[in-house]
Amino acid sequence: MKPEFDRDLFLISRRFLDDSLPKEKEYLYHYFKTYVQQIFVRYYYEVGRTDYFFQHTGVYACTRWLKKLRKRYAYIEDAYEKAKEEGDFETISLIKSGEHPVPLTNPERRAKGYKNE
Repeated sequence: MKPEFDRDLFLISRRFLDDSLPKEKEYLYHYFKTYVQQIFVRYYYEVGRTDYFFQHTGVYACTRWLKKLRKRYAYIEDAYEKAKEEGDFETISLIKSGEHPVPLTNPERRAKGYKNE
């Protein structure tokens, strides 16, 4: 986590609205396609929580939808880290290309072969 002063300056500058993710995290854009979703993923990557998402971004999103986006983000990141630890290069390439099946809300209820379109 960034020091508090740096995070405050980051929030005040609102750079997350214009900056993109680091090169190694750009695969997340395959799973978050709309403008609001991309703002969410950049904001969540930097801040790590969504308590003040509306106040910091000026973009309204209901709490339930933000929770679904957080779950999707966590699922993708967990799958990527697990594949990296196990050396599963096929899964890594699927995740980076945006073709890895990701549930919309609940990973346990994922339909086999689901493709996020």
